[in-house]
Amino acid sequence: MTPPAGDGESTVRPDPFVRSMLRWFAALASVDRAPATLVALGDSLVHLGSINPAVDVLFRHLNPVAPDPVVTGYGWVGGCDLEGGGRVRRRGGFDGAPRALVAGESCWAARYFTTGATVHGIGPVEVVVNDEAPVAAVLGVAAPLVVPDDGFIAGLNRVEIRATGDAEVHGVFLDAGNRARGLRYYQVGNPGKTCRYFLDDTDAPAHLAAIRPDLLLLEMALNDVTLEGAARFVDDLGTLFAACRAAVPGMSIVYWFPHRGAPLGADEWATARDGARRVCEDEDVVFLDGHRFFGATGGDEDSEHITNDGVHLSEVGRRLLSMSLLATIAPGLEMSGRVLTSTQLGAGQIHAGTGTGQALPVAAPPAGFSVLHGGAPNLITPTGLFFSEATYLSAIEPPAPPPPGSAAVFARTNDRGHVEVCVRFPDGSVHVLAAEG
Repeated sequence: MTPPAGDGESTVRPDPFVRSMLRWFAALASVDRAPATLVALGDSLVHLGSINPAVDVLFRHLNPVAPDPVVTGYGWVGGCDLEGGGRVRRRGGFDGAPRALVAGESCWAARYFTTGATVHGIGPVEVVVNDEAPVAAVLGVAAPLVVPDDGFIAGLNRVEIRATGDAEVHGVFLDAGNRARGLRYYQVGNPGKTCRYFLDDTDAPAHLAAIRPDLLLLEMALNDVTLEGAARFVDDLGTLFAACRAAVPGMSIVYWFPHRGAPLGADEWATARDGARRVCEDEDVVFLDGHRFFGATGGDEDSEHITNDGVHLSEVGRRLLSMSLLATIAPGLEMSGRVLTSTQLGAGQIHAGTGTGQALPVAAPPAGFSVLHGGAPNLITPTGLFFSEATYLSAIEPPAPPPPGSAAVFARTNDRGHVEVCVRFPDGSVHVLAAEG
Protein backbone atom coordinates (compact mmCIF):
# COMPACT_ATOMS: atom_id res chain seq x y z
CA MET A 1 0.00 0.00 0.00
CA THR A 2 1.54 3.31 -1.07
CA PRO A 3 0.44 6.28 1.06
CA PRO A 4 -0.50 9.60 -0.51
CA ALA A 5 2.07 12.32 -0.23
CA GLY A 6 1.81 14.73 2.68
CA ASP A 7 1.43 14.70 6.44
CA GLY A 8 -2.32 14.19 6.55
CA GLU A 9 -4.46 11.38 7.90
CA SER A 10 -6.86 9.19 6.00
CA THR A 11 -9.00 6.11 6.36
CA VAL A 12 -8.46 3.56 3.64
CA ARG A 13 -11.05 1.02 2.56
CA PRO A 14 -11.47 -1.22 5.63
CA ASP A 15 -9.10 -4.13 5.38
CA PRO A 16 -11.02 -7.39 6.02
CA PHE A 17 -8.04 -9.14 7.58
CA VAL A 18 -7.08 -6.25 9.84
CA ARG A 19 -10.71 -5.75 10.83
CA SER A 20 -10.95 -9.39 11.91
CA MET A 21 -7.61 -9.21 13.73
CA LEU A 22 -8.06 -5.71 15.18
CA ARG A 23 -8.28 -6.77 18.82
CA TRP A 24 -5.19 -8.96 18.51
CA PHE A 25 -3.05 -6.46 16.63
CA ALA A 26 -4.09 -3.72 19.07
CA ALA A 27 -3.02 -6.00 21.92
CA LEU A 28 0.35 -6.67 20.29
CA ALA A 29 0.89 -2.95 19.85
CA SER A 30 0.18 -2.44 23.57
CA VAL A 31 2.07 -5.47 24.84
CA ASP A 32 4.48 -3.39 26.94
CA ARG A 33 1.54 -1.85 28.83
CA ALA A 34 -0.83 -4.83 29.14
CA PRO A 35 -0.56 -8.53 28.29
CA ALA A 36 -1.81 -9.91 24.99
CA THR A 37 -3.85 -13.04 25.70
CA LEU A 38 -4.15 -16.03 23.37
CA VAL A 39 -6.37 -19.06 23.96
CA ALA A 40 -6.02 -22.18 21.79
CA LEU A 41 -9.08 -24.42 21.94
CA GLY A 42 -9.26 -27.75 20.17
CA ASP A 43 -8.88 -31.51 20.17
CA SER A 44 -5.75 -33.67 20.31
CA LEU A 45 -3.84 -31.42 17.89
CA VAL A 46 -3.97 -28.62 20.45
CA HIS A 47 -3.63 -30.97 23.41
CA LEU A 48 -0.44 -32.50 21.99
CA GLY A 49 1.15 -29.11 21.34
CA SER A 50 0.82 -28.69 17.58
CA ILE A 51 1.04 -24.90 17.83
CA ASN A 52 3.62 -24.78 20.59
CA PRO A 53 6.57 -23.99 18.30
CA ALA A 54 4.75 -20.83 17.17
CA VAL A 55 3.95 -19.85 20.73
CA ASP A 56 7.55 -20.51 21.71
CA VAL A 57 8.78 -17.93 19.19
CA LEU A 58 6.09 -15.42 20.12
CA PHE A 59 6.56 -15.92 23.86
CA ARG A 60 10.32 -15.49 23.77
CA HIS A 61 9.93 -12.37 21.65
CA LEU A 62 7.43 -10.73 23.99
CA ASN A 63 7.96 -12.06 27.51
CA PRO A 64 10.58 -11.08 30.08
CA VAL A 65 10.83 -14.61 31.54
CA ALA A 66 10.92 -17.97 29.76
CA PRO A 67 9.54 -20.51 32.26
CA ASP A 68 10.90 -23.67 30.71
CA PRO A 69 13.10 -24.63 27.75
CA VAL A 70 10.34 -27.00 26.63
CA VAL A 71 7.02 -25.47 25.66
CA THR A 72 4.33 -26.95 27.91
CA GLY A 73 1.52 -24.44 27.58
CA TYR A 74 3.39 -21.52 29.11
CA GLY A 75 1.50 -21.26 32.34
CA TRP A 76 -1.81 -23.05 31.79
CA VAL A 77 -2.11 -26.33 33.70
CA GLY A 78 -5.50 -28.01 33.19
CA GLY A 79 -7.29 -29.75 36.03
CA CYS A 80 -6.40 -33.21 34.71
CA ASP A 81 -2.71 -32.28 34.55
CA LEU A 82 -2.41 -31.17 38.17
CA GLU A 83 -0.73 -33.51 40.65
CA GLY A 84 -2.29 -34.76 43.85
CA GLY A 85 -5.70 -35.92 44.99
CA GLY A 86 -9.23 -35.73 43.64
CA ARG A 87 -10.63 -37.37 40.54
CA VAL A 88 -10.75 -36.16 36.95
CA ARG A 89 -14.25 -35.81 35.54
CA ARG A 90 -15.22 -36.24 31.89
CA ARG A 91 -17.31 -33.12 31.49
CA GLY A 92 -17.38 -29.57 32.79
CA GLY A 93 -14.61 -27.07 33.35
CA PHE A 94 -12.76 -25.36 30.53
CA ASP A 95 -11.75 -28.50 28.62
CA GLY A 96 -14.14 -31.18 29.90
CA ALA A 97 -11.57 -32.66 32.29
CA PRO A 98 -11.80 -30.77 35.61
CA ARG A 99 -10.37 -32.18 38.85
CA ALA A 100 -13.06 -32.71 41.50
CA LEU A 101 -12.07 -32.41 45.17
CA VAL A 102 -13.89 -32.97 48.44
CA ALA A 103 -13.07 -31.22 51.70
CA GLY A 104 -9.55 -32.08 52.80
CA GLU A 105 -8.27 -33.12 49.36
CA SER A 106 -5.69 -31.07 47.49
CA CYS A 107 -3.87 -30.84 44.18
CA TRP A 108 -0.94 -28.77 43.04
CA ALA A 109 1.39 -27.56 40.30
CA ALA A 110 5.12 -27.00 40.73
CA ARG A 111 7.31 -25.16 38.24
CA TYR A 112 10.40 -23.06 38.03
CA PHE A 113 10.32 -19.45 36.80
CA THR A 114 6.81 -18.68 38.02
CA THR A 115 5.96 -15.26 39.45
CA GLY A 116 2.24 -15.56 40.20
CA ALA A 117 -0.86 -17.70 39.73
CA THR A 118 -4.57 -17.54 38.91
CA VAL A 119 -6.80 -20.45 39.94
CA HIS A 120 -9.90 -21.27 37.87
CA GLY A 121 -12.72 -23.47 39.11
CA ILE A 122 -15.79 -23.58 41.34
CA GLY A 123 -16.30 -24.07 45.07
CA PRO A 124 -14.51 -23.22 48.34
CA VAL A 125 -10.71 -23.60 48.42
CA GLU A 126 -7.55 -22.42 50.09
CA VAL A 127 -4.51 -21.73 47.91
CA VAL A 128 -1.06 -22.11 49.43
CA VAL A 129 2.15 -20.97 47.73
CA ASN A 130 5.36 -22.58 49.00
CA ASP A 131 3.77 -23.42 52.38
CA GLU A 132 3.08 -19.77 53.13
CA ALA A 133 -0.18 -18.53 54.68
CA PRO A 134 -3.24 -19.83 52.75
CA VAL A 135 -5.51 -17.57 50.73
CA ALA A 136 -9.19 -18.55 51.02
CA ALA A 137 -11.74 -18.04 48.24
CA VAL A 138 -14.97 -19.36 46.80
CA LEU A 139 -14.18 -19.96 43.15
CA GLY A 140 -16.62 -19.40 40.31
CA VAL A 141 -16.18 -19.63 36.57
CA ALA A 142 -16.68 -15.87 36.38
CA ALA A 143 -14.52 -15.29 39.48
CA PRO A 144 -11.08 -16.96 39.32
CA LEU A 145 -8.70 -16.29 42.19
CA VAL A 146 -5.69 -14.11 41.42
CA VAL A 147 -3.19 -15.26 44.02
CA PRO A 148 -1.02 -12.55 45.62
CA ASP A 149 2.49 -12.86 44.23
CA ASP A 150 4.45 -12.06 47.38
CA GLY A 151 4.89 -15.76 48.22
CA PHE A 152 6.72 -16.62 45.00
CA ILE A 153 10.49 -17.05 44.91
CA ALA A 154 13.21 -17.06 42.26
CA GLY A 155 13.23 -20.83 41.85
CA LEU A 156 10.81 -23.72 42.10
CA ASN A 157 7.33 -22.61 43.19
CA ARG A 158 4.57 -24.92 44.41
CA VAL A 159 0.96 -23.78 44.14
CA GLU A 160 -1.39 -26.04 46.10
CA ILE A 161 -5.19 -25.88 46.01
CA ARG A 162 -6.89 -27.35 49.08
CA ALA A 163 -10.64 -27.94 49.03
CA THR A 164 -12.58 -26.76 52.09
CA GLY A 165 -15.80 -28.22 50.63
CA ASP A 166 -16.90 -29.78 47.36
CA ALA A 167 -14.88 -28.03 44.63
CA GLU A 168 -13.60 -28.40 41.09
CA VAL A 169 -10.28 -27.10 39.80
CA HIS A 170 -10.60 -26.26 36.12
CA GLY A 171 -7.00 -25.14 35.76
CA VAL A 172 -4.25 -22.92 37.07
CA PHE A 173 -2.46 -20.21 35.13
CA LEU A 174 1.13 -19.77 36.31
CA ASP A 175 2.56 -16.35 35.51
CA ALA A 176 6.10 -15.91 34.25
CA GLY A 177 6.54 -12.17 34.50
CA ASN A 178 3.54 -11.72 32.18
CA ARG A 179 0.75 -10.61 34.49
CA ALA A 180 1.23 -6.97 33.54
CA ARG A 181 2.84 -7.29 30.10
CA GLY A 182 3.95 -9.82 27.49
CA LEU A 183 1.96 -12.83 26.25
CA ARG A 184 -0.48 -14.99 28.21
CA TYR A 185 -1.22 -18.33 26.55
CA TYR A 186 -3.91 -20.85 27.48
CA GLN A 187 -3.55 -24.25 25.81
CA VAL A 188 -6.97 -25.91 26.15
CA GLY A 189 -7.32 -29.20 24.27
CA ASN A 190 -9.12 -32.49 24.82
CA PRO A 191 -8.36 -35.49 22.56
CA GLY A 192 -11.23 -36.99 20.60
CA LYS A 193 -13.65 -34.15 21.28
CA THR A 194 -15.91 -32.13 18.96
CA CYS A 195 -17.39 -28.65 18.67
CA ARG A 196 -20.64 -29.96 20.17
CA TYR A 197 -18.74 -31.36 23.14
CA PHE A 198 -17.26 -27.96 23.98
CA LEU A 199 -20.72 -26.41 23.63
CA ASP A 200 -22.66 -28.95 25.71
CA ASP A 201 -20.19 -30.52 28.14
CA THR A 202 -17.82 -27.72 29.14
CA ASP A 203 -17.91 -24.18 30.45
CA ALA A 204 -15.55 -23.01 27.70
CA PRO A 205 -17.53 -19.89 26.61
CA ALA A 206 -17.96 -18.79 30.23
CA HIS A 207 -14.24 -19.24 30.89
CA LEU A 208 -13.47 -17.18 27.80
CA ALA A 209 -15.70 -14.43 29.20
CA ALA A 210 -13.68 -14.46 32.43
CA ILE A 211 -10.28 -14.53 30.70
CA ARG A 212 -11.26 -12.13 27.88
CA PRO A 213 -8.61 -13.21 25.37
CA ASP A 214 -7.57 -10.94 22.53
CA LEU A 215 -7.26 -13.91 20.17
CA LEU A 216 -8.95 -17.31 20.10
CA LEU A 217 -7.32 -19.96 17.95
CA LEU A 218 -9.83 -22.71 17.28
CA GLU A 219 -8.83 -26.05 15.74
CA MET A 220 -11.54 -28.64 15.19
CA ALA A 221 -12.94 -30.91 12.45
CA LEU A 222 -11.29 -34.34 12.44
CA ASN A 223 -13.42 -35.82 15.23
CA ASP A 224 -16.54 -33.88 14.21
CA VAL A 225 -16.61 -35.19 10.66
CA THR A 226 -15.64 -38.71 11.71
CA LEU A 227 -18.33 -38.96 14.41
CA GLU A 228 -21.11 -36.67 13.18
CA GLY A 229 -20.59 -36.03 9.46
CA ALA A 230 -19.75 -32.87 7.56
CA ALA A 231 -23.17 -31.18 7.70
CA ARG A 232 -23.46 -31.46 11.48
CA PHE A 233 -19.86 -30.27 11.86
CA VAL A 234 -20.51 -27.10 9.85
CA ASP A 235 -23.59 -26.26 11.91
CA ASP A 236 -21.80 -26.90 15.20
CA LEU A 237 -18.75 -24.88 14.15
CA GLY A 238 -20.94 -21.85 13.43
CA THR A 239 -22.71 -22.28 16.78
CA LEU A 240 -19.39 -22.49 18.62
CA PHE A 241 -18.07 -19.36 16.91
CA ALA A 242 -21.25 -17.50 17.85
CA ALA A 243 -21.06 -18.68 21.48
CA CYS A 244 -17.42 -17.61 21.81
CA ARG A 245 -18.08 -14.23 20.21
CA ALA A 246 -21.08 -13.67 22.49
CA ALA A 247 -18.82 -14.39 25.47
CA VAL A 248 -16.10 -11.97 24.31
CA PRO A 249 -17.43 -9.41 21.80
CA GLY A 250 -14.77 -8.10 19.45
CA MET A 251 -12.34 -10.94 20.15
CA SER A 252 -10.24 -11.92 17.14
CA ILE A 253 -10.72 -15.53 16.05
CA VAL A 254 -8.45 -17.61 13.83
CA TYR A 255 -9.67 -21.03 12.71
CA TRP A 256 -7.34 -23.79 11.54
CA PHE A 257 -9.05 -26.35 9.32
CA PRO A 258 -6.87 -29.47 9.60
CA HIS A 259 -5.43 -31.94 7.12
CA ARG A 260 -7.53 -34.92 6.01
CA GLY A 261 -6.35 -37.80 8.14
CA ALA A 262 -7.00 -41.46 7.46
CA PRO A 263 -9.59 -42.88 6.93
CA LEU A 264 -11.77 -39.85 6.08
CA GLY A 265 -13.14 -39.69 2.54
CA ALA A 266 -12.16 -36.91 0.14
CA ASP A 267 -15.73 -35.89 -0.77
CA GLU A 268 -16.89 -35.64 2.83
CA TRP A 269 -13.80 -33.66 3.75
CA ALA A 270 -14.29 -31.27 0.83
CA THR A 271 -17.87 -30.63 1.99
CA ALA A 272 -16.65 -29.92 5.51
CA ARG A 273 -13.91 -27.63 4.24
CA ASP A 274 -16.21 -25.60 1.99
CA GLY A 275 -18.75 -25.29 4.79
CA ALA A 276 -16.13 -24.21 7.33
CA ARG A 277 -14.88 -21.55 4.94
CA ARG A 278 -18.41 -20.17 4.52
CA VAL A 279 -18.96 -20.11 8.27
CA CYS A 280 -15.70 -18.23 8.78
CA GLU A 281 -16.75 -15.63 6.20
CA ASP A 282 -20.13 -15.22 7.90
CA GLU A 283 -18.62 -14.95 11.39
CA ASP A 284 -15.66 -12.69 10.47
CA VAL A 285 -13.17 -15.40 11.37
CA VAL A 286 -9.75 -15.74 9.76
CA PHE A 287 -9.70 -19.09 7.92
CA LEU A 288 -6.41 -20.97 7.68
CA ASP A 289 -6.70 -23.89 5.29
CA GLY A 290 -4.56 -26.55 6.90
CA HIS A 291 -5.82 -29.17 4.45
CA ARG A 292 -4.58 -27.22 1.47
CA PHE A 293 -1.39 -26.62 3.38
CA PHE A 294 -0.78 -30.27 4.32
CA GLY A 295 -3.10 -32.26 2.05
CA ALA A 296 -4.19 -35.78 2.94
CA THR A 297 -2.04 -37.70 5.42
CA GLY A 298 -3.33 -41.27 5.24
CA GLY A 299 -0.79 -43.96 4.44
CA ASP A 300 1.42 -43.22 1.42
CA GLU A 301 -0.25 -39.80 1.01
CA ASP A 302 1.91 -38.50 3.87
CA SER A 303 5.02 -38.28 1.76
CA GLU A 304 6.64 -35.60 3.93
CA HIS A 305 5.99 -37.50 7.17
CA ILE A 306 3.88 -34.67 8.54
CA THR A 307 2.09 -37.06 10.92
CA ASN A 308 3.14 -39.94 13.13
CA ASP A 309 0.04 -42.03 12.52
CA GLY A 310 -1.92 -40.45 9.67
CA VAL A 311 -3.60 -37.95 12.03
CA HIS A 312 -1.39 -36.60 14.82
CA LEU A 313 1.37 -34.25 13.73
CA SER A 314 5.02 -35.18 13.87
CA GLU A 315 7.71 -32.70 14.84
CA VAL A 316 7.90 -31.73 11.16
CA GLY A 317 4.14 -31.20 11.00
CA ARG A 318 4.07 -29.12 14.18
CA ARG A 319 6.75 -26.81 12.92
CA LEU A 320 5.09 -26.38 9.52
CA LEU A 321 1.72 -25.62 11.13
CA SER A 322 3.42 -23.17 13.48
CA MET A 323 5.21 -21.41 10.64
CA SER A 324 1.90 -20.83 8.90
CA LEU A 325 0.15 -19.72 12.08
CA LEU A 326 2.94 -17.40 13.16
CA ALA A 327 2.96 -15.75 9.75
CA THR A 328 -0.69 -14.85 10.34
CA ILE A 329 -0.79 -13.77 13.97
CA ALA A 330 2.71 -12.23 14.15
CA PRO A 331 4.04 -11.59 10.65
CA GLY A 332 7.80 -11.51 10.52
CA LEU A 333 8.69 -13.48 13.64
CA GLU A 334 10.59 -16.08 11.68
CA MET A 335 11.22 -19.68 12.69
CA SER A 336 14.56 -21.22 11.92
CA GLY A 337 14.85 -24.54 10.19
CA ARG A 338 12.82 -26.06 7.41
CA VAL A 339 11.74 -23.82 4.52
CA LEU A 340 8.18 -24.09 3.22
CA THR A 341 7.78 -25.62 -0.21
CA SER A 342 6.34 -23.70 -3.14
CA THR A 343 3.24 -25.91 -2.97
CA GLN A 344 2.72 -25.05 0.67
CA LEU A 345 3.27 -21.36 0.04
CA GLY A 346 0.52 -21.53 -2.56
CA ALA A 347 -1.90 -22.97 -0.04
CA GLY A 348 -3.53 -19.61 0.48
CA GLN A 349 -2.77 -15.95 0.88
CA ILE A 350 -2.00 -16.40 4.54
CA HIS A 351 1.78 -16.29 4.71
CA ALA A 352 3.97 -13.38 5.58
CA GLY A 353 7.61 -13.60 4.65
CA THR A 354 7.02 -15.75 1.58
CA GLY A 355 10.34 -14.91 0.03
CA THR A 356 13.58 -16.31 1.39
CA GLY A 357 12.25 -16.63 4.91
CA GLN A 358 14.48 -13.84 6.15
CA ALA A 359 13.08 -11.02 8.28
CA LEU A 360 15.76 -8.38 8.24
CA PRO A 361 14.59 -4.78 8.70
CA VAL A 362 15.92 -2.07 6.43
CA ALA A 363 17.27 -0.28 9.49
CA ALA A 364 17.57 -0.88 13.21
CA PRO A 365 14.19 -0.16 14.78
CA PRO A 366 13.95 3.26 16.44
CA ALA A 367 13.34 3.52 20.18
CA GLY A 368 9.86 2.28 21.01
CA PHE A 369 9.63 -0.02 18.01
CA SER A 370 9.96 -3.76 17.65
CA VAL A 371 10.27 -5.64 14.39
CA LEU A 372 7.00 -7.13 13.23
CA HIS A 373 7.89 -7.93 9.65
CA GLY A 374 10.56 -7.13 7.13
CA GLY A 375 12.66 -8.35 4.29
CA ALA A 376 10.08 -10.21 2.18
CA PRO A 377 6.75 -9.36 0.57
CA ASN A 378 3.52 -11.02 1.53
CA LEU A 379 -0.06 -11.25 0.32
CA ILE A 380 -1.78 -11.24 3.66
CA THR A 381 -4.19 -8.35 3.13
CA PRO A 382 -5.98 -6.85 0.12
CA THR A 383 -4.78 -3.35 1.01
CA GLY A 384 -1.20 -4.50 1.27
CA LEU A 385 -0.35 -4.13 4.94
CA PHE A 386 3.15 -5.53 5.51
CA PHE A 387 4.06 -4.98 1.85
CA SER A 388 6.67 -2.45 2.94
CA GLU A 389 10.30 -3.45 3.15
CA ALA A 390 9.93 -3.48 6.92
CA THR A 391 6.94 -3.15 9.21
CA TYR A 392 7.54 -2.12 12.81
CA LEU A 393 5.18 -2.62 15.71
CA SER A 394 5.09 0.55 17.78
CA ALA A 395 4.36 0.79 21.49
CA ILE A 396 4.18 4.58 21.05
CA GLU A 397 0.95 6.29 20.01
CA PRO A 398 1.46 7.95 17.67
CA PRO A 399 4.95 6.82 16.67
CA ALA A 400 7.51 8.98 14.99
CA PRO A 401 7.77 8.43 11.23
CA PRO A 402 9.66 5.16 10.69
CA PRO A 403 12.77 4.72 8.52
CA PRO A 404 12.50 5.04 4.73
CA GLY A 405 10.96 2.04 3.01
CA SER A 406 9.09 0.90 6.12
CA ALA A 407 5.86 1.40 8.04
CA ALA A 408 4.85 1.56 11.72
CA VAL A 409 1.70 -0.15 12.98
CA PHE A 410 0.13 1.18 16.18
CA ALA A 411 -3.12 1.17 18.12
CA ARG A 412 -4.99 4.12 19.61
CA THR A 413 -8.38 5.13 20.99
CA ASN A 414 -10.38 7.52 18.81
CA ASP A 415 -12.72 10.34 19.88
CA ARG A 416 -15.62 7.89 20.25
CA GLY A 417 -13.66 5.68 22.62
CA HIS A 418 -13.16 2.93 20.04
CA VAL A 419 -9.86 1.18 19.36
CA GLU A 420 -8.25 1.78 15.96
CA VAL A 421 -5.33 0.02 14.30
CA CYS A 422 -3.33 2.50 12.26
CA VAL A 423 -0.18 2.60 10.18
CA ARG A 424 2.25 5.51 9.85
CA PHE A 425 4.55 5.94 6.88
CA PRO A 426 7.95 7.67 6.57
CA ASP A 427 6.33 10.81 5.13
CA GLY A 428 4.33 11.22 8.34
CA SER A 429 0.94 10.21 6.93
CA VAL A 430 -1.33 8.04 9.07
CA HIS A 431 -3.86 5.54 7.75
CA VAL A 432 -6.62 4.03 9.86
CA LEU A 433 -6.76 0.39 8.79
CA ALA A 434 -9.65 -0.77 10.97
CA ALA A 435 -11.69 0.42 13.94
CA GLU A 436 -14.12 -1.02 16.44
CA GLY A 437 -17.76 0.01 16.18
